[in-house]
Amino acid sequence: MIENLGLAQRVYRNGMKTLNILNDFELKQIFGPLEDILPLHEDLLFRLKPKGNSSIDAVGQIYLEWFQRIRSSYVSYCSNLINAKELLDAKRCEENGRVDDYLKRCTDSGFSRKLDLWDFLDQPRSRLMKYPILFKRIHKRTKDSHEDKRILLETINIVEELINDVSQATSAQICSNIIAKLVYTNDEQKHSLIETQTRLICQGELKNNRGQKLHVFLFDEIILFTRIATRNGVKSYQLTNYPISVEFLRIEDIEDGVKIPELSSGSFSRTLAGSKSARNVFRCSSVFSSDNNNNRNNSMLLQARDIYDKQQWLSAFRSLKITNARPNSSQNAFFTPQTAFYGQPNEPALEMERLTTNPFLRVGMKAVEDGMKDITGKAFSALPDEMKKSVSSIRYYFAVDQAYVRKKLILILFPFRSRKWSLDYSADEPVPPRVDANAPDYYIPLMSAMTYVLIASVVLGTQKKFTPEQLGTHASSVLIWNMIEIGLLSLIFYICNIHSKLGLLDLIAYCGYKYVGMIVVLSSYLITQSFLAYYCSLLYISISISFFLINCLRLQILPDTSGSQAYNVNRNRRRVYLLLLVTFSQPVFIWYLTRHLIVT
Repeated sequence: MIENLGLAQRVYRNGMKTLNILNDFELKQIFGPLEDILPLHEDLLFRLKPKGNSSIDAVGQIYLEWFQRIRSSYVSYCSNLINAKELLDAKRCEENGRVDDYLKRCTDSGFSRKLDLWDFLDQPRSRLMKYPILFKRIHKRTKDSHEDKRILLETINIVEELINDVSQATSAQICSNIIAKLVYTNDEQKHSLIETQTRLICQGELKNNRGQKLHVFLFDEIILFTRIATRNGVKSYQLTNYPISVEFLRIEDIEDGVKIPELSSGSFSRTLAGSKSARNVFRCSSVFSSDNNNNRNNSMLLQARDIYDKQQWLSAFRSLKITNARPNSSQNAFFTPQTAFYGQPNEPALEMERLTTNPFLRVGMKAVEDGMKDITGKAFSALPDEMKKSVSSIRYYFAVDQAYVRKKLILILFPFRSRKWSLDYSADEPVPPRVDANAPDYYIPLMSAMTYVLIASVVLGTQKKFTPEQLGTHASSVLIWNMIEIGLLSLIFYICNIHSKLGLLDLIAYCGYKYVGMIVVLSSYLITQSFLAYYCSLLYISISISFFLINCLRLQILPDTSGSQAYNVNRNRRRVYLLLLVTFSQPVFIWYLTRHLIVT
């Protein structure tokens, strides 16, 4: 930490000042009170070093005093990171390219260890967020009789208060920056609450009923509807509608598939086409109040990018309803305020409306949630960015509904009439499975594997061979063979140096659809008790599964011949072989994992 902060000050700050790349004001805004942070860490290191031949067996008091000293400096430094990041990105995009060139040269040099300037500047904040987890582990391993046991608890409370102060100051800075960029089309849009906002709950892009993109800001007390505009190269947010106070805000969750006339407004052709089905839509409206002359009747249909985005917005709205509810309010929901460090909302706490009507259950679930956050140390917010992306990626494969499951099963079992096999995309990202029947999912493979284990147990029961241990044996067999299959296929892809659109998570999903065929094969044998019926169903399932997979995977594995990228013949041949291997290995697994259940 000390080495990195010193490097940022000597090489980056002093270097750009000496070369006149940035002026003093810009350097102050980017680096903030860095000169105040560095001595504090040097002092901590000095106090932690053992004196002479002695050793240190207690650190609680040292850190307790240190956290009390750094409070004001850390709050100032961390809240300034918002402005630092914004100005640094703007400078890197300038036409003269001096800042970008200097930073690239430093990054390519050995002293920076390939780290960017922002990695050095953000290190104090990221390190601060890890202190509670560290001290909780130290406290857990400290003997009850040790003097540090009690002091460590005080230290944990102090550092959590410091993190809370940093989060509040950062959120206030974010709000201040947004408010400074607002552009009003008329004076009536200047709501009295706008200038007082210090907490941003959620922000992002939503579409109105005409398909126009809006950038919506949900603050603690008011919601703003804007569109992004650029004036003289400066980004701003122009208000498109009157702000709505949260006190008079009403949110209506509209189910997918509902016909809404407002969605058809706009062009003449769309109007003639009739009402359009809602998808990821909710209504945001205000209730007129004579006590607030700035509040107006307003109602808007807003469409989110996908189901995850919509649920995140609904969770944010409900958390505000709880936070700002009056004592006589009839609002019932289990949503606590969730604000991430840079103003992005965390994951929704709970989405099942029926559970929220029980007040005793809400109290119990709140206690469980607080306990889990304490155990995990605010686990999701503390996860590395790559792990967060992995969790979000896996969530994509469970975005299914009953209509998708029905269509997917029909597509797997009767794929011969389908003419469309490509995936649908929205904003360069594949749409969730519930929207596109061709998208891979984990729900069907997981449920099919569990059903296969149960049906296999029933088959053994009809043969007087079932024991309770058979459930665990079959479940373990499914897991082990699946791991072996995915491992071998991934190894073959790696050895053959094949890079395709087919990712590992997609491969797991496609290889899991064979359990649907295994259910059909075993069910046919269970019903008929016929060896011939087993092999006839096995033959049909092998053909249908192979036809389904070869059409799905060829778009992922084989090269796009319409593009300009050229592939050599050998590599193209290897892709074809891999496609055939993945496809025709599934019938083999279906036969191998069901043959031992058939009595000839």
